[in-house]
Amino acid sequence: MKGRSVAVAVGAVVGVCCLLVWGCTQNGNRGRIQVNSTPTGAEIWLDSVSTGKTTNYLLTSVSPGEHTIKLTLAGHRDWTSGLTVVAGQPNTVDAELLRAYGSLEVSSTPGGAQVWLDSVNTGWTTYCLLESLPTGPHVLQLKKTGYSDWDTTIAVVLDSTVAVAGSLGKLQGMLRVHSVPTGAQVWLDNSSTGDRTDCLVDSVSPGSREVGLKLSGYRRWDTTLTVTVNDTVSIGVTLAPANAELTYIGVNAQGYEEYRLAQDSSVLIKIPAGTFTMGSTTNPDEQPIHDVYMDEFYVDKYEVSNHEYRRFCDATGRAYPDDPHFSGMGDYFLSFPDYPVVLVSWLDAAAYAKWAHKSVATEAQWEKAGRGTDARTYPWGNAEPDSTLCNMDDGDTFSHTSPVGQFAAGASFYGCADLAGNVWEWCSDWYGSDYYSFSPDSNPTGPTTGSDRVAKGGSYNNGQSVWVRCAERYWGPESGGNHPALGFRCTVP
Repeated sequence: MKGRSVAVAVGAVVGVCCLLVWGCTQNGNRGRIQVNSTPTGAEIWLDSVSTGKTTNYLLTSVSPGEHTIKLTLAGHRDWTSGLTVVAGQPNTVDAELLRAYGSLEVSSTPGGAQVWLDSVNTGWTTYCLLESLPTGPHVLQLKKTGYSDWDTTIAVVLDSTVAVAGSLGKLQGMLRVHSVPTGAQVWLDNSSTGDRTDCLVDSVSPGSREVGLKLSGYRRWDTTLTVTVNDTVSIGVTLAPANAELTYIGVNAQGYEEYRLAQDSSVLIKIPAGTFTMGSTTNPDEQPIHDVYMDEFYVDKYEVSNHEYRRFCDATGRAYPDDPHFSGMGDYFLSFPDYPVVLVSWLDAAAYAKWAHKSVATEAQWEKAGRGTDARTYPWGNAEPDSTLCNMDDGDTFSHTSPVGQFAAGASFYGCADLAGNVWEWCSDWYGSDYYSFSPDSNPTGPTTGSDRVAKGGSYNNGQSVWVRCAERYWGPESGGNHPALGFRCTVP
């Protein structure tokens, strides 16, 4: 048994030795190729088959004989060479790879766009020819002021010129234009847009733009504003009648100029251009509090009186208002000429304003006339109302309306009378409970449509001070004229 085991062991050793000798013989019949390149990282191909290796690398077990080595690297020309492999001898390949180039022919609509390649400004503008570009994919970008950037990925082809054309979209803004009255022609940079208010003018080039409104019978209105890309600029304008004639009277106790209007002999106060604070936190529809810029305008010092409204009715043939049947004030319209006209609809107020070469006050005009520049709660300031400041249901001597201008101590920041109490006053704006959340910050004129018109100021039958605040908002249907505590006042833009 022991002799047999020794024989097996010896046989195994002999077998292993034979395998080693065979392997050495085989390796001795193969060759090796050290493949180097500048730059490195090129893919190595042997006889048109990829080895899966990249330079610099030693290929082993290469059969003797003629072979072809090819190197490929992105952005470089292919390198190819033949060599003879001799068994047992080392072979070395040193290749210098040359850059591969092509060209791009770049044009654009419109021309003159800056040409950027792979996030670098080439310094060229379209039309241009970019030469000696490395082959392969590149990011091409075109930029031109006033236009949106254009970009694409383009492949540069070896020893070829690839044509690429970009179309740049013009950057635009928009104008939303509202006027009182509507129907005015909209002019932009001294050219008619073909639009009429109320309207949205789109495709407006960004930058400083001159906007004008023209309407027969009214003064031309002009302004300069800045249009920004992908934004809408809102404009609200109350047009001034062309034949409104104002005669200077003097300066009032508050230091502001007063004028008399020829058509209805009314007294108006000149309200200077500037910014005021509009709204409050008291009611949801008065929020948010926001700053509003207003152009210069003129506002009636007093509410329109029975006497003034009678002149309008007699001149136009319009029916007199119904009698409110105030106790002790029979035949109110004819017998109390210096009291505010009541039982008039918003349509009546608008008709009067047109006849008088004026406009019904916008809500913003009304509130600025009351609050001035110090954001006061009431026309006279922040003190709670009493019987000396306004006509409301607080124990004063008037059961109903009072003569216009009766409460001198309650005059507003600019000198307007009866903005608080006496009668609610129609405004030209449609009522929108959420309007303050999106209203323009310059000359707002209310929503473009609605079912009710705004009224401001409170009246003789309101007993709580909250109703006579400058920010308080009331509303009613424009055709409704059956309210004995509702009148109006006008403005001249």
